[in-house]
Amino acid sequence: MALDGSTDKGGLTKGPRGSWLHLDTLRLGDSLRNKETLVSSGGVFELGFFDTSGLSTYQYMGIWFKNDPHKTPVWVANRKNPVLGDSGIFTVRYDGNIVIVDIKQITIIVNYGVVATSSNASAKILDSGNLILVMLEKEEKDYMAEF
Repeated sequence: MALDGSTDKGGLTKGPRGSWLHLDTLRLGDSLRNKETLVSSGGVFELGFFDTSGLSTYQYMGIWFKNDPHKTPVWVANRKNPVLGDSGIFTVRYDGNIVIVDIKQITIIVNYGVVATSSNASAKILDSGNLILVMLEKEEKDYMAEF
C-alpha cells in the first residue's frame, strides 16, 4: 500500500505532504504511520506497523513478506517496546537515526548498534528483507548498515 495510493512510472509515491517518495525508502523528515508501509523495490517485503491481537492495543514495527495476508513478521524493531494503539510514528530523525516515537513521546532508536554519523540519511527496505541505514557522507559516498 502506498502512502496515499498514487504512484508514477518511476516507482515513486506521493507522500502526505505532497512530496514524491520512493516506495522502498524513507528519507530525512519523512514518516510512516499506522497503515502506511514501505515495499521493497521488487515487491518481496513490506515494512510497517502491525498488531498481534487484531484489537490495535499495541503496535509493532516490522517486516513481513508482501504476499502474506497474515503479515507474519520476519523481523520486529520494537519487540520489547510495543507502541500504544495506532500512535506510532516511524521516521528518520534530524540526526540521521531511524526511530519510532509513540504518543508519550518515547523514542526507540531502531538502528541501535549502528548510530548515524550523518544527518543526510535514509532508511531503505531491500528485497532480501533487510532494512538498511544509508548515510551520504561529506565525500558523497554511501555508507550502508544492515540490521
